[in-house]
Amino acid sequence: MSPVSPHAASARCQWCHALLPADARVCPACGAAVPTGQSAMSLPEETVTTLLGLSPESKPAPRATPTDPLIELAILGLSLLVGVAIGWLLFPLPLAALFQGLLGVPAQPSDLGRLGALLGGLAGLGVGATVRLVFRRDV
Repeated sequence: MSPVSPHAASARCQWCHALLPADARVCPACGAAVPTGQSAMSLPEETVTTLLGLSPESKPAPRATPTDPLIELAILGLSLLVGVAIGWLLFPLPLAALFQGLLGVPAQPSDLGRLGALLGGLAGLGVGATVRLVFRRDV
């Protein structure tokens, strides 16, 4: 076993957590490469901005869109109510046919009103969230 210097006592292998010698390039226990602190995959920020054709002063600012939470809540609530109503009225008949055709379970449409309302509500929330994302106002 190679001696470990006191200043490198905290250096451990990231894979097997064995203590590493000060000048180790490979872990003596598992053979994993020891990181040197500089990644070959990273580029300096100046290079990245030059590659993108931007000067460091003209970096695009992150888009911040102020949104009113009350409007978002109103859109989602309205879409939930519409979805529940449509699901309660329209989904029980196709669901009863689906249960009888695929599962062989005798089901009456009147028994599936709540399931239709649940599925309609979930569909309404999905539509409301999509509408909110698509029609977001940029200010």
